[in-house]
Amino acid sequence: MLPKTSMVTLNINLVLFVLLMPVGRGETKTVSNSTPPVLKKFVKAEYPRSAVQDKVEGTVILELHVDKEGKVSRAIVIESVRDDVDRAAIEAARRFRFQPAMVKGIPVGSVVRYESSFVLPRDNKQTGERKKQRKKKTIGYGKAEAAGNTGKPKPGSDSDSIAEFTQVVKGRRPPRAASDWRIEVSGRLDPGTVSPGRLLAMAPGLHVAQHGGVGKAQRIFLRGFDAVHGQDLEINVEGIPVNEVSNIHAHGYADLNYLIPEVISSMRVIEGAYDPRQGDFAVAGSVWIDLGLKHRGLTAKAGGGSFGRARALIAWGPRGEPDATFAAAEYARGDGFGPARSWNRAAAIGQYVLKISPGTNLKLLATSYTGRFASAGVVKEEDYDNGIQGFYDTYDPHQGGLSVRHQAMAAVEHESNGSRAELAFHAGYRELRLRHDFTGFIFEYRPIDNPKERGRHLGDLTEQYQEGLTLGGYGSYAKEVRFRGGTYALEAGFRFRHDRADQSQKRLRAVDQEPYWDEIEAKLAVTDIGLYLDAEARPSSWLRIRGGVRFDTLSYIVNEPMEYYGKGNRRDAQGVHIGPKATLEFVPGHGLSVFLCYGNGFRSPYGIALSQGERTPFVTVHAGELGLRWRLGDWLDVSAAGFFTHVAEDLVFDHATGRYLYSGATSRAGTTVSAKLRPLDWLYAFLSGSYAYSVLDETGKLLPYTVPITFRAGMGVKRNLTVLWGHELSISARLIADVIGPRPLPYSEETNTVFLLSADFGLTWGDLELSAEAFNLLDTKWRDDEFAYVSNFHNNQETPSLVPDRHFTAGRPITIMAYLTWHVF
Repeated sequence: MLPKTSMVTLNINLVLFVLLMPVGRGETKTVSNSTPPVLKKFVKAEYPRSAVQDKVEGTVILELHVDKEGKVSRAIVIESVRDDVDRAAIEAARRFRFQPAMVKGIPVGSVVRYESSFVLPRDNKQTGERKKQRKKKTIGYGKAEAAGNTGKPKPGSDSDSIAEFTQVVKGRRPPRAASDWRIEVSGRLDPGTVSPGRLLAMAPGLHVAQHGGVGKAQRIFLRGFDAVHGQDLEINVEGIPVNEVSNIHAHGYADLNYLIPEVISSMRVIEGAYDPRQGDFAVAGSVWIDLGLKHRGLTAKAGGGSFGRARALIAWGPRGEPDATFAAAEYARGDGFGPARSWNRAAAIGQYVLKISPGTNLKLLATSYTGRFASAGVVKEEDYDNGIQGFYDTYDPHQGGLSVRHQAMAAVEHESNGSRAELAFHAGYRELRLRHDFTGFIFEYRPIDNPKERGRHLGDLTEQYQEGLTLGGYGSYAKEVRFRGGTYALEAGFRFRHDRADQSQKRLRAVDQEPYWDEIEAKLAVTDIGLYLDAEARPSSWLRIRGGVRFDTLSYIVNEPMEYYGKGNRRDAQGVHIGPKATLEFVPGHGLSVFLCYGNGFRSPYGIALSQGERTPFVTVHAGELGLRWRLGDWLDVSAAGFFTHVAEDLVFDHATGRYLYSGATSRAGTTVSAKLRPLDWLYAFLSGSYAYSVLDETGKLLPYTVPITFRAGMGVKRNLTVLWGHELSISARLIADVIGPRPLPYSEETNTVFLLSADFGLTWGDLELSAEAFNLLDTKWRDDEFAYVSNFHNNQETPSLVPDRHFTAGRPITIMAYLTWHVF
C-alpha cells in the first residue's frame, strides 16, 4: 500500500470582492455582507508511486477556482514539486466540494489558495502514531473556519487540520433590471453552433438567423425589434465596439465571427436601455462580452462532422496567470448543406494581463481574422411549391463574401481604497466584400450605353465593399463611500470613437459578373464622443437606487465623388443626444428583488442618407420595465419582466432594396421570463421565453419582420461517474428545444412556427474530452429567414409579374459534430 499525503493545508486569507459599478467587464470593492466558502467534501491525494520510489517530497501550492455551485472548476499550480506530484494534488483538489461563497446571500465564484504537502513516513513506528492521532482528533473544516484558526500545522501534526481560511471571491456588478443577465459561457457552445454569433441566442428572448451564409453577420431579433445585423443591439468585446457605423450593407453591422468560442468567458446582456454606459445602437439592448480561458496550460482540439465540417484549435493559458491571459488560434471549414454554402475561416486572439504594481494592471489584446463564405440566397416560395426550385437550391451561385478584421487594445486598470480607474485605447482595421441577389431581374434603373444591351435586364447581383479604420478609447473613475449606514457610489466616464470608411456598391451582369453600374461610391468620417455619469445609493438593505445620464455628440462628413455626374457631393452634419437612466430596486427579502426601470437610448443615423447641415436624426427610444428576480437557494432562479418601448421616428430595413425606409413612430410591449432549476447537484433544467407586440403607431398594424414569440427549454446532467485508472471519469449531456413563433411579413403574410431540437454530449477522462453536438435532431425542413417582396429570377419573361411573393432561406438540416480535446499540460 502506497503512503498517502501526510500533510494537507488549506491556506485561505479572506478577501471578498464585488463589483462597484459596471463598465461591462468587472470591477471590485470590499464588502462586509459576505461569507467565505466552506469545504464540505475533502479528498486526499494519492502519493504517486514514482515519487515514492524516487523519495520525492515537497509542497504543491494550488489556486483553486470554485464556482457558484461549490465545485472546483479549475486548479492552477502556483508552486510545483514535479509533474506526477502536481497531477496527484490537482486530481484530488478537483474532487473537493464547497459550500459556495456568498455575497449578500447570493452564491458567487471564489478562488482558494490550497497547499498539499507530500511527506514520506520516516519509519513504521512514526506512521502508526500518526494513524492513532487521526483517530483521536478530527477537526471539521466548518468548525476550523468558524473558530478562525490562524496557526499553520507544524510538521508531523494532524494532516486534516486547517491553518487559516481566506479567500478571493469574484463578484459581479449589480443588475440594472430584471432583464440584465450575466451568462457564463466558459468555453462551451450551444448545440450545433458553428459561428460564435449564435452564442447570442443564449440570452432569453434573443433570436438569431443566418440567412447570408456562415461568415456573414447574423440577423438579430430582440424585444420586438428587427435589429437586422446589429442596428438596434449594441455589442462590444472587452470594451471594443463591434457595430460598424454606416456600414454599406447594414447600419450597425456586427460581425462576431472573428471570436473563438472557447475564449469567451461570459456575456452581460442588458435587454433595454437602462445603463448609462450603453451608447450607440443600444435601442433594444446591449451585449458586452468578456474574454478568458479557464484551462491553464496547452489545449489542442480537433473535430469534424456533417457536410465536410472540420475545425482545429490550439489554446494556451500560462500557469499562474489569470484567466484573462491567453492565446488561441483556430481554423475551420465546411462544404455547406447545399450548393453555394461552402466556407472557411482562420482566427487568432491573444490577451495578456501584466501586474505593474499593487492594484494596477496593464491589459493588452490583439485579434486577427479572415473568412470567406458562399451564400445560396433566397428561394421563391412559389417556385418551390411548383417544383421549379429545390428547398436547398440557389438561383445565383456567385453570392457570398470575404471578411477581414484586425484590432488591438491597451488598457490600464487601477484599484485602491474603494476606488477604481481605467483608461483604454483601441484601433482596428475592417474589410468586407459581399455579393447578394435578392430580386433576380427586377431593378434596372440605369440606361445601358451599349445599344445592343439597352432595355435588357442584366441582373440584380449586387456587390458591396467596405474598408474602414476605427480609432477609439474609453476611461472611467469610480468611488464608493459609506455614510450613516448606507453605501453610495459615483462613476464618471467617457467613450470616443472615430471611423473612416470607403464604401461602394455596384450592379454586376448575371452573365459574367462584370460591373455595369456604379450605384454608390462614398467616403465617410464619423466621430462619436460620449460622456456619462452614474450614481448608486443603497440607503438601506431593502432599497437601492441607481441613476445616471449619458451625453453623446456625433459628427458626420460624407463625400460622394460620383454624385451629380462626377462633380461630387460633400456634406456634413452634427447632433447631440442626452439620455437619462434610472432604476429602483426593492429587496423585501427571501431572495426576492423588484425592479422599476426607465432608460433613453439612441441609434446614430445612416451616413449616406444625411443632407447638408442636417441635425443628425437620432432614432431615440424610451424604454420602461417592471420586473422581479427570485432566487431560492441554489436550486431555483427565476426572473420575469414586462416592458414597453416607444420609438418616435423609426426606420425599417428593406431587404429587397437594401435601404432603410422611414416608418414613423413605433411601439412595442411584451414580457420576458427566465427560470433555472437544479433539484440535484448533477441535474438541472432551464427555460426562457419572450412575447413582444410591435405596432406602427399611425396605423396600428403589426411591424413586419419582428419575432413576437420565442421559447427555449432544456435539461441536462453533469456528474462524476467514477475514478478510472487514477483519473476521474465524468459525463455531461443536454437536450434543448427551441420554438420561434409566427412572424408578420409585409403584405399581410405570416411565417410558420419553427420547432427545433438539439443535443450535446461530453465524456471527460483526465485531460481528455470527447464531445458531440447535434443540431436539428428531427431533421426538420425549416425556414431560417423569410421575406415578402417582388422578384423575378427567370430572365425569359417579357413582362415579369409585379405581385409580391414570399421568399425564404433554408435552415440547416440535421448536423452532427464530434470533437476530441486534449489538455496537453
